[in-house]
Amino acid sequence: MWTEIPGLSKDVSITQANNTVFVLTEGMVQANNTDLSPANTYTYAIGIFVDGKLAGVRNYSSNYGRSFQYDFFSIDTVFKNLSLGNHTIKTYVTMRVNNYSNATSWKFGGAASSSVNADMSKINMFIKLTEKS
Repeated sequence: MWTEIPGLSKDVSITQANNTVFVLTEGMVQANNTDLSPANTYTYAIGIFVDGKLAGVRNYSSNYGRSFQYDFFSIDTVFKNLSLGNHTIKTYVTMRVNNYSNATSWKFGGAASSSVNADMSKINMFIKLTEKS
């Protein structure tokens, strides 16, 4: 199940048929594990949606090598020649597999512990629109 990351939604207005939209999303996820377990892993995916439809995705994997394990991600997606008019671009996340019962929640775009601060845990989405007439 995909969950929207709050604050990562942007409307773009396309005025030329020849266009390119570049989307870059970077940030981190932090697990709530208090015990180390390097042999155990979790996987998740970051998705870029355009007008409510999945348009770009990247899968990630991390282990529980430290307490409150965190993992950085970066996904870039290019859309070419979107139709004229307004389009909404959003970033979503989905947890895929967790094989460690001592970790039951993950925080995207915020700290799950004091081991990282608000600036470190922030997720940013950058959009660059290029149009040619």
